[in-house]
Amino acid sequence: MLDNLNIPSCTTGQVRGLVEVPVAGSDVQGIVDPQDCASTATNPANDVDALKAGYATITELPIPTQ
Repeated sequence: MLDNLNIPSCTTGQVRGLVEVPVAGSDVQGIVDPQDCASTATNPANDVDALKAGYATITELPIPTQ
């Protein structure tokens, strides 16, 4: 496995902390939405939701074998 770290770009507020969440997979609707570091959302379901809510994310990515 490979650890993947993403950090939101906050135009207001601050990064809300680091959460370990699963990868959104093919359900990436909203991936280019602005990140809201002043959000009060909790318990994001995946990395995309967490980034949109102002969290830094760490996810495990599989390493493909050939």
